[in-house]
Amino acid sequence: MKKVVGLILLVIIMSVSISSGASNPRLVTKPVPPPEYYDAIILGVDRRPGEKNGRSDVIMIVHCEPKRITLFSIPRDTVVPIYRTKSDKINAAYSWGNIDLAKSTIERFLRLKVDNYIVLDFQTFLTTIDTIKALTDDGRLIGADNFLVSGENLLKWLRWRGMPAGDRRRAQRHQLFIKRIFEYTRKMYINQPAIFSQCMKAGLKIVKTDLTYEHVAELYETYKTIDLDKDIERFVLPGYGKAYYESESATGEATLTGWYYYPKYDWSLMTYLEWWRKNNMQMNYVEEDTLRK
Repeated sequence: MKKVVGLILLVIIMSVSISSGASNPRLVTKPVPPPEYYDAIILGVDRRPGEKNGRSDVIMIVHCEPKRITLFSIPRDTVVPIYRTKSDKINAAYSWGNIDLAKSTIERFLRLKVDNYIVLDFQTFLTTIDTIKALTDDGRLIGADNFLVSGENLLKWLRWRGMPAGDRRRAQRHQLFIKRIFEYTRKMYINQPAIFSQCMKAGLKIVKTDLTYEHVAELYETYKTIDLDKDIERFVLPGYGKAYYESESATGEATLTGWYYYPKYDWSLMTYLEWWRKNNMQMNYVEEDTLRK
């Protein structure tokens, strides 16, 4: 593994061929008519030594429309149909059937088409932080020197869920992280295009993805002027958690055997977005920004 991925490639999944104007022939080698919507997924895999796939404990959809981006997170314990007839936690889909089953499960659940994907794990993330620091003079070239102080600490911040709302709150942190990364990489695209190109091309060779550099460049060209506070929506799948217990005959104490998250509605992604927008919501949670800049 060499050059950049985790930080920057968490944003690469937003790479999209949507454009509100003419395509730049220097960036796009194969013109494609812009679709009305574009959906990509990012999966953060908890793959331990010796495991083939691991479970996708981070599941986020990056939904792109002209002049607007939506981040939609699915808690890892969400119960959904897998293999059409069997229901289980959604993070099991990647473990059982790799990216193909993960994609088809998400598509059936939210009734959308996944156009592209990117998969990251812990080691990829940490290696990337060190590489980005090397490429950007410890982050100074892109104004992220304080942000990139420690990859280990960033990873701990992203993984921590010992707080009220648990995994829902952790998903909110993931969204805040991606927004912050998009802010840094967009500045890089505009002010340091050579470094941007080097980082993106190197990163695409490392991660598991079906994206191309042309996708990435078109994304930043398309969204280089959007307002990061007004034009990026952030939502977490509404639902409720339920714990299951088993009584221990010897002690009479109940032992927690499982925790599951059940969707509140059987809606498509677009139904969720239309409902939130109708009610003038840009987030379905109250944000507390605890991520250093």
